[in-house]
Amino acid sequence: MDPTVCDPLQKALIEQHFGEQVSNAPPELLIHLAQRFKSLGNTAVRRSQFQEAVKCYSQAIAAAERDATLYANRSAAYLALYQYQAALQDATKAVQLHQSWPRGYYRFGSSSTVICCKSSLAASK
Repeated sequence: MDPTVCDPLQKALIEQHFGEQVSNAPPELLIHLAQRFKSLGNTAVRRSQFQEAVKCYSQAIAAAERDATLYANRSAAYLALYQYQAALQDATKAVQLHQSWPRGYYRFGSSSTVICCKSSLAASK
């Protein structure tokens, strides 16, 4: 599954919890949800709980699919979990959403460098 697309299950859980469809929710609620889950993801990263961070950032993305910082943060968590393709996909999405933002390019460069180096090492064996 493409990690840059919000998991329908994540949306369903948010909708079940708040009792309305995310697409019909007031923008203030969506902003609040995204900020809350982003904060939880940031806390998980500080505790080196990267799988939990991915879940939190995914829930934040369900509420704010156009927020480049959420994709960049999830990309960093994927990098920490050695899930380089997922990290690259999120970094690419962050760059697409905010083309003048250096952190998106940093995440893109970090993940693509690891993928490139791993490919080079595999080819030299």
